[in-house]
Amino acid sequence: MTTTVERALVVGLIGALAAGQALGAPESGTPLTPGPAAEVVLGNESLQRFLASRPLAQDGALAMRVNRVGYQLARVSDRPDLVYSFLVVAGRELQAYSFNGGAVCLTERLARLFDSDDELAFAIGHELAHVTLRHGVSEGVFHQALDAAKPGDPAAAASLYTQTAEIEADRYGALYACRAGFRISAAAEALERMDRAEPGLDKDPEHPAYSERMATLGKMRAELERSVEAFERGSTALAAGRVDEAVDMLKLFAASFPQSVSGQVNLGSAFLARARTKGQVPGDLEEIVPFLPEPGVAVRGEGAGESAAIDARRAEERYRRALTLQPDQTVATLGLALALLRLGDYAGAQASVQRLASRGVKDPEVVLCSGNVSFAAGDTRAAVQQFRKALELRPGWPAATKNLALALEAAGDRESARALWQSIEQDDRLGQDARRHLDRP
Repeated sequence: MTTTVERALVVGLIGALAAGQALGAPESGTPLTPGPAAEVVLGNESLQRFLASRPLAQDGALAMRVNRVGYQLARVSDRPDLVYSFLVVAGRELQAYSFNGGAVCLTERLARLFDSDDELAFAIGHELAHVTLRHGVSEGVFHQALDAAKPGDPAAAASLYTQTAEIEADRYGALYACRAGFRISAAAEALERMDRAEPGLDKDPEHPAYSERMATLGKMRAELERSVEAFERGSTALAAGRVDEAVDMLKLFAASFPQSVSGQVNLGSAFLARARTKGQVPGDLEEIVPFLPEPGVAVRGEGAGESAAIDARRAEERYRRALTLQPDQTVATLGLALALLRLGDYAGAQASVQRLASRGVKDPEVVLCSGNVSFAAGDTRAAVQQFRKALELRPGWPAATKNLALALEAAGDRESARALWQSIEQDDRLGQDARRHLDRP
């Protein structure tokens, strides 16, 4: 049994993982958490070992049902970009298994247990949440940190971690099921059905009792319904450019589900969108962001700059939080670069866009952002190269044309810049800027 001090230690370690803090090796301080690529490789290796002793079930209709429900959940999960697989394996026990990187397996008996897709969705959603929340990765880090901490009863401490992860997987699994359109009440019904089918199955010390899990889900039902509504309203408002409403709604959602990557990313984007309405990009550059509405006319006047900086800092905080939860999240990485650009942290902004480039992300918007960062930092030569690259990726793009013209002017090549201004002189949006530059002596 863990003592009060040991329990506090374990809870502290769990809290550090939940907050996305790196737990270092006791002597070297080197972070122990595997990156996303290693996570997929390790998960696939574990899956192949598992399938070597567990043949796939032969019921094709059952496999298709599990696959269909699984992908409905994956689309609304916090990591929809993973390559998921939802499999039914032979087995008479009521068990489900998740693997780092995107695989979920249900035994044939468990998959057959649920009459409704709503109940099945919760069972799959629970395992999916283990994947999206990287519980398998965090558990390995936790055990290494636990070894270093040397509590008196490591088995009890490890059990506390696992039970905490199980309750969290219930919450987020129910969230995904609800967002996918399945009945929220089916979550408790699924647990009750499992309890009736095999009483005593929940006596495993690594799993909370069914009664505790059902009680927890019952208490959170109203919160879950409010959270789903807040997420949908906030995301819709963000897409429509109603940034204040987006911030308010998404803050409500993130308060209830702080481990949701999509919640943190969307809230960061709402803060960034609001910052964009209050001030332009440094240097009057064009900034095209595919996941944000166009900011319209920037607010002018006393206090606008300070208010924009506050929103940019809040966006930075949310994007960093999302990246601790999912280090390869593309929108969070680009959003962080845009927030840091507004805050004058050009080195940090460049580091973010370079991470995208190192992962093979070559979207024109990302290249344009990289050029903006270089230009704002005073590296005109690099900015010219990046804006030209953006035009190679999207020939004739007015935004990149304008930015390249600005960079060439700054470099002293007014003749080349003039030719570019002339090419967008008739553009509906940028033509006025072009004519203003062309009228200069």
